[in-house]
Amino acid sequence: MYAFTRPNRLAAFCAPLALIGAFAAAPAGAALQETVQITNQFGTTFDAVDPTLKTGGSKETHYLGNYPTGSASELGLNYTATADQNGFFFLHDNYCVGSCRTASSTVIGFSVTNTGDGLVNTRFDSQITPGHLAKIYNGGGSAGFNFQVLKYNDGFSTLYEANGVVNSDGIQLNTGNLIFNNQQRQTGSNYDLLDWDTTNLSVNIGNIAGGQTVLVFYVVSYWSQTNDTCADVFVCGGNQVVFGDPRNNGGTNLTNFLGGLNAETGRAVIGADYGATFVPYAFVNSDDPFSFPEPQPGTPLVYDPLYKSRLNNVPEPATWAMMIGGFGLMGGALRRRRVTSVAFA
Repeated sequence: MYAFTRPNRLAAFCAPLALIGAFAAAPAGAALQETVQITNQFGTTFDAVDPTLKTGGSKETHYLGNYPTGSASELGLNYTATADQNGFFFLHDNYCVGSCRTASSTVIGFSVTNTGDGLVNTRFDSQITPGHLAKIYNGGGSAGFNFQVLKYNDGFSTLYEANGVVNSDGIQLNTGNLIFNNQQRQTGSNYDLLDWDTTNLSVNIGNIAGGQTVLVFYVVSYWSQTNDTCADVFVCGGNQVVFGDPRNNGGTNLTNFLGGLNAETGRAVIGADYGATFVPYAFVNSDDPFSFPEPQPGTPLVYDPLYKSRLNNVPEPATWAMMIGGFGLMGGALRRRRVTSVAFA
């Protein structure tokens, strides 16, 4: 958890005299002061139980594989949630292929104080990041998200709520009174996915009296889970949920382990490489125009192939057998000779 504080002068304080009448709700000299705190949690497991969550830093990346005979699995969990003076960098990416569980969450708490006199009718402007829900090979389990903006002032109240899930029944997306921009649905014989672009979010906080403090929380949680038994993760059921940048800077990173292929050769339905999105925010007078320009639509991705491992060259089962046999031969040879080992720091 970490925090920063900044003063946020309302537009009425420095507006030309001709515009003062438009901001009558804001008294002269009114100011909002904000303190921001971020708490992250995450967890992964290859067991058929929910992962034990633990508190993380501003960024965590975990790509793990488990390859027992007949039950290969891989999972990925990647998040970034770090504050900036004018917003925060944000990414959550959870996926499972085979039999595994992941979970992650971020709570961003804003403490907003009116340091002036009189009431300030306040609004919170921010954005919903681009997102992605997908499944392949009709895998069991699910992936999804819950998103809320909450206000605390003598009790909690929900200012906005959205949620989504992908499971054996398909994809369900509930965005309340807000429609996520440029939703793109793609389906095939072995996959189903939905993604969307950056979407502006504006919620009314209400009146904040002089000297009063109101807490606003940006609360998000994500999970993925599968229960498939398979010998090869490349033809196995899986699912993914992403809140990041799937249309602009995201894409599959194939350069590290597939013989020099690049991201333009295809973006995997599950396991793609997404980058963090900068999410601006502002606490403003409720009569002000929206703080940020309308997001420009990104280019829809073509998802192909279904899955690309984020780990280096996952061996086929037959290759595992040859490797194990080779290790045995190597062990016998080593027993017949003296070996001097040197460790380098």
